[in-house]
Amino acid sequence: MGAQIEKIFKVVEEKAGMNGRIQLASRTGISRVKALELPDNPEDVAMVKNLATEIVGHSIDAFLG
Repeated sequence: MGAQIEKIFKVVEEKAGMNGRIQLASRTGISRVKALELPDNPEDVAMVKNLATEIVGHSIDAFLG
């Protein structure tokens, strides 16, 4: 559960640092720990991925493998 969302959090932290991860958590209302508990439904994954792209400044698709 939440593997995709948690992976997005990891990518944001790698590319934008701790501040980026905190910004993603703040904007989504989902903490990295809570991300592991959530089901990876398409709507949530898309929302988190779109916000992550805004925070990082470019598409993160290549890093999600």
